[in-house]
Amino acid sequence: MSDLMKPGCGPGAVPGAISYLEGEGVAMHSLLADKGGTLVLEAYWDPWKRDDVHRIYSCTKSFVALAVGCLLTDGLLDLDDRIVSFFPQYVIQPVHPWLRDLTVRDMLMMRTCHRMTTYKIGADGRYIPSWRHDWVRSFFDTPPDHEPGSVFIYDTSATHVLASLVENLSGTDFLSYLRLKFLDRLGVSADTRILCDPEGRPCGGSGLMMRPVDLLKVIAALGRGELDDVISSDYLRAATSPLSLTLRGHDGRETGYGFFFWTDDDGTFAMMGLGGQYALYDPVHDLAFVTTADTQASRTGDLAIRKALAMIAADCPDSPVQLPALTLHSLRGEGRCLVKDGVYEFAGPLWKRLELSSDDEGGRISITLDGTVYDIPFAFNRNIISDFPAELSGPSAASAAVLPDGSLLILVQLLGRELGSIRMHLCPGSSSLTVVSGQAGEVSFRGFDFTGTGIAVV
Repeated sequence: MSDLMKPGCGPGAVPGAISYLEGEGVAMHSLLADKGGTLVLEAYWDPWKRDDVHRIYSCTKSFVALAVGCLLTDGLLDLDDRIVSFFPQYVIQPVHPWLRDLTVRDMLMMRTCHRMTTYKIGADGRYIPSWRHDWVRSFFDTPPDHEPGSVFIYDTSATHVLASLVENLSGTDFLSYLRLKFLDRLGVSADTRILCDPEGRPCGGSGLMMRPVDLLKVIAALGRGELDDVISSDYLRAATSPLSLTLRGHDGRETGYGFFFWTDDDGTFAMMGLGGQYALYDPVHDLAFVTTADTQASRTGDLAIRKALAMIAADCPDSPVQLPALTLHSLRGEGRCLVKDGVYEFAGPLWKRLELSSDDEGGRISITLDGTVYDIPFAFNRNIISDFPAELSGPSAASAAVLPDGSLLILVQLLGRELGSIRMHLCPGSSSLTVVSGQAGEVSFRGFDFTGTGIAVV
């Protein structure tokens, strides 16, 4: 982390960093910077706006760490308490000694006794409805794999259990407890919310939704010691120190981990979430950064974001930067489209029917799969906003481009409670249409990971 924050990593100018991100095709949603208490950069890529709440995924874990710190300071728990003591209703007797000995401290350090997130074991990959129904129970009835406290293994179920513990011990809901402790004092907006699991418990691993500017307030206050009156300074020092080496850094670097915070030896620490959600504080330059994005379909998107932050850190302005209007990434292409409008039928178990209509400006694709009709308007070389017909997804942005061979590429970006994307490549035949489609993201629908040929209906 720290090597990307040193001067000399890039040109330094904010416009240069943004041009770099757009040149890399990163689907940026926001980029904010606070230097010494001044908001020097606040950029949003349309249709994202300042007041929009954004899913911050695993940045949520750091908020769980802060809530546990509040419980500790309030005298409601000890870090060496065994987690089974708080959830006796889920413990199967005789309890395995590795589960019996697992402490709150072990869980905060991601040193549990499980090899992975327990409610995803045996599930259908990223398809959320295939996960276990009772996420908390899964943590206690899944046989342990190894001795707790011994090794760092990323286990989102640990944060989920601790978020539930926060509610049990505080006597109120997760966000109300944090609002009481520091969110309201920092001016975090009331529209901040957290998604819940099927049992109604807060998704402590990835469910928090808030405005990026509010996330910036929290990371900046934490870095500048403004939470020391509600959370023990010793606890916060440990939470943001490299207690473990993770081997999960970019380019194979060792990255530190504290209590649900990613850390470095120079004092830099970060909340990091799936798809390019970052909240980072650099004490050397007294800089706080926040980014929101969707990099889930990109192999290099996260690294590009980190390089862009380095460019800004190398020569960060002292006063607010004025930027031109920015627009969400869209497909670009020129050529004569050879894909014919019409209706195509498929013989597979999921895809049944595809209907395509288009003109010079854009068009509409309607797909019937897995019992659901997905009707998606798109525009050429720009995005068009519409509602995506999935339970948690909400709005989406769709763009299209004609490739040099005359085939058609359509990109759908999900912009709601679920972030993700669908990329559909439509290749024409004489009286058929071959589709190569893929979806990225943990989402509540399936069927877009597909390759098949549909026959034109005459």
